[in-house]
Amino acid sequence: MAVVYVVLRRPQSSEGPLTPQAPFPLEGEGNIFIGFYSLSPFGKREARVAGRARGNNKSFGQAYMKKHWISRLTRLIVVILAFAAMDFTGFGPSLLQAAPRKKKDKKETVSANDPTAKLYKLLDDSFGGKLDLYLLADIYADPSNPGQEYQRVIHVVYNKDLFFGRFTIHVRSVGKMDPAQLATYTPQAVFNFGGRDTQEFEKINPGPFGATGDLFLEAADDRPLTESQITDDVQQEYEMLMTKYILPAVEKQAAGK
Repeated sequence: MAVVYVVLRRPQSSEGPLTPQAPFPLEGEGNIFIGFYSLSPFGKREARVAGRARGNNKSFGQAYMKKHWISRLTRLIVVILAFAAMDFTGFGPSLLQAAPRKKKDKKETVSANDPTAKLYKLLDDSFGGKLDLYLLADIYADPSNPGQEYQRVIHVVYNKDLFFGRFTIHVRSVGKMDPAQLATYTPQAVFNFGGRDTQEFEKINPGPFGATGDLFLEAADDRPLTESQITDDVQQEYEMLMTKYILPAVEKQAAGK
């Protein structure tokens, strides 16, 4: 706020024109305080005529200004205290807050029936948080040649000390085997016959497959694995491998200990 003071001094003789004289204080006989002009925060000029000061050591204009600013300061303090009280009691905005408070995100809860959560707990409690397991899985028909059937074989790896790649399911496919072959070869040997992975599921935390950090890789034709979208079919396949093959096999091993 800009303040401009205009002071006119009358010569010692009562005659003659008034002449500008500056600055304050307005002391002595003959000084006339005409007024001051203030610019409001909105840019409007506001004139206040304070009157005339005669015969005192302290000008009327200075006294008026002091009283004026003390009044404004008092109102400002009252407003600040009011806002502080509202913030303390939980009502109204806070002057001390740079940004509105944000509620903490609720931690996602995992179902007690989640197969991944069950597997993690079982492995941590009974297997030292480690797993390296080969299993024969389902038999499926070739979509392009329904008469041709394949055997899915998986390699399951778990390490609780890892973050990325903590739990991985490697999937390979071989031609459907007869009972004699199944009796002769171990699941690990069959997995090695598969040559290369056709799918790979990578998971970090318990919960449905497809959460943050989960990864699905798939090989198309003879090309190597590439990241693919986690669709409903992919989630159902992961669920099937977990509930029908992986979790029952680990529970069986834990029961035999």
